[in-house]
Amino acid sequence: TRVVDLRTGKFTDDVDPERYDQRKAAKDPEQSLKLESDQDKAKISRRENYAVIYLVEGEGGELDIMPR
Repeated sequence: TRVVDLRTGKFTDDVDPERYDQRKAAKDPEQSLKLESDQDKAKISRRENYAVIYLVEGEGGELDIMPR
C-alpha cells in the first residue's frame, strides 16, 4: 500500500495509508482541490490531494497499480 500525492504524481510518506480517508479528505477544503468545470467531467466538485493505491505484482513480474 502506498500513497500518491495527486498534485505531483509522486509517492509520499506524509500520509498514513491505514488512517487516511480519501472521501473525507475530498470534502475538506484544506485537504482537496476545487475543480474547475472543465476539469470536473465526473461532477465531483473537489479532488483529494492524496490517493491510496496498492502495488500488485502480476504474472511475469510486471507491476500493476490498483486504486483502493
